[in-house]
Amino acid sequence: DDPDCAARLEQATRSGTRFVQAQRYLPEITAGDKRVLLLGGEILGWVRRLPADGDFRSNINAGGRCVPCELEASDTALCARLGVWLRQHAVHFAGVDIVGRHVLEVNITSPSCLREINALGGQRLEERIVAYAESHSARLRSG
Repeated sequence: DDPDCAARLEQATRSGTRFVQAQRYLPEITAGDKRVLLLGGEILGWVRRLPADGDFRSNINAGGRCVPCELEASDTALCARLGVWLRQHAVHFAGVDIVGRHVLEVNITSPSCLREINALGGQRLEERIVAYAESHSARLRSG
C-alpha cells in the first residue's frame, strides 16, 4: 500500500543490479516472535522476543526484549518437522523464529537467546549443548 514502493524497490536493488530478500509483513509481529532453540533436532528451550516501542523487529540487537512464554501445539509441530530436516542435513544447533503459524527464520550461524532463556527459566542449557557435542564427537571418533 506504499505509494513509494516502486521507488524503494529500485533503490534497494540498485536499479535491479542486486538481489534483495523481502517477506510479507505479518501483523502478529507486534506481539513479538518466539525464538525456539533446537539441539539435535529436538526442542531445547524457547522465549518470546518483544519489539521495542515503535518498532516491529523483535531481535535483541534491534532493542527487543525477552519474556517467558508457552509453546503452542502448532509451534511444537513446526519444530518437530524442522527437526527432522535439520537432522537429515547435519544441522545440530539452530534457532527458529516463529510468528503465529509461520517460520520467519531458521538461524544456524548464530542461534542466540541462550543466555536469556537460561536467565528466565533458571536453567543452564549450555551444559546440555556441551554434553550433546561431546557425545556426538565420541560417536564420530568411534566410527
